[in-house]
Amino acid sequence: TFEEYMGRIDTISSIDAAATPDEDKEIASLLLQQIEFANVVVLNKVDLIPEAEREATVKKLTAFVKTLAPSALVLPTSQSKVAMPQILNTGHFTLDFAN
Repeated sequence: TFEEYMGRIDTISSIDAAATPDEDKEIASLLLQQIEFANVVVLNKVDLIPEAEREATVKKLTAFVKTLAPSALVLPTSQSKVAMPQILNTGHFTLDFAN
């Protein structure tokens, strides 16, 4: 399940043995900032989640994203199939938000 997979990944260094604890923090911080600043988040490869778990897992991931970026549009996809108008020139970005 998604929870089991995430439970096995304690830190970024478990993926990249060369990463230091400081690099772990920097990478984790960068990843969180990317989500916090996003106005559209594409959840790709949802087709790889077992069908019995897919809906619940997508809901959990969407809820997680929404805690970091409440106004972000979250688009679950498979094979990166997204209509371009959903991700380009959406009108969601403002300079006020960026500052």
